[in-house]
Amino acid sequence: MLYNISMGLRFCSIASGSKGNCIYVASDKCRLLVDIGISLKRVDEALSSLHATGKQIDGILLTHCHSDHISGVVTFVKKYGTEVFAPAGMIRGLQAKMGLTLGRKIIPIEECDFFVGDITVSPFEVSHDVPCLGFSFYSNGAKISVATDLGNVGNIVMSKMAGSDIVLIEANHDEQKLWNNPNYPRYLKERILSNRGHLSNVRCGEIVTKLYEGGVKQVILGHLSESNNTPELALSTVKQILKNNFIEPDKDISIAVAVQEKMSAVYEVNVG
Repeated sequence: MLYNISMGLRFCSIASGSKGNCIYVASDKCRLLVDIGISLKRVDEALSSLHATGKQIDGILLTHCHSDHISGVVTFVKKYGTEVFAPAGMIRGLQAKMGLTLGRKIIPIEECDFFVGDITVSPFEVSHDVPCLGFSFYSNGAKISVATDLGNVGNIVMSKMAGSDIVLIEANHDEQKLWNNPNYPRYLKERILSNRGHLSNVRCGEIVTKLYEGGVKQVILGHLSESNNTPELALSTVKQILKNNFIEPDKDISIAVAVQEKMSAVYEVNVG
């Protein structure tokens, strides 16, 4: 399914959730992946459905070092030789996993804009318990932002995402489901709920309200916990918070959910 939103950039969530994450962002001349926390087979199948191949990926951007974001990186790079852009704080560990030869393909990044092909990549630090980045992508007047694994969203992060045509933002958990989950020890619950953990559905709804005020018209909820959330619950909670703030979902702003086992719709931002 293809949605035309305003072609400057194309976006698709290949997988999003607690078991593995991978996002596809592309212009007419450049193709990128954000994180590879799923199998090579699944990535290849997804790229084929997007009329692309692994050889055509111009760069892999890593948000942070947790396994649900990097478990498939080494296999992908071994097969295709793709350059990897990663937060400077995780380079040493990633090089140890990838080996010396593959490690040379890792490019450290800070909070400075850089180019991959005709896409400007603007990294920004997010609040997590390891060095972690969100990204904004610009090309031909289009802007797409991605921010997951963040326990808090301050003014700087909000300003980075403002004005985006599309934002994928974390809606990780329902607080009541998390507190009532007998399989999660208290220390883990407290970590998830902390300012260096993950965003709840309620907190996400509050942020989506601010994103709308910052000009965002399309939001995709991502990185949902399979144990402490459901797509239906995340969507209904965020939509209710928007309504409470006199913002009409599906009219003033479009809200969708990215899930673990299925690709999202393919979104295009056409400017001019």
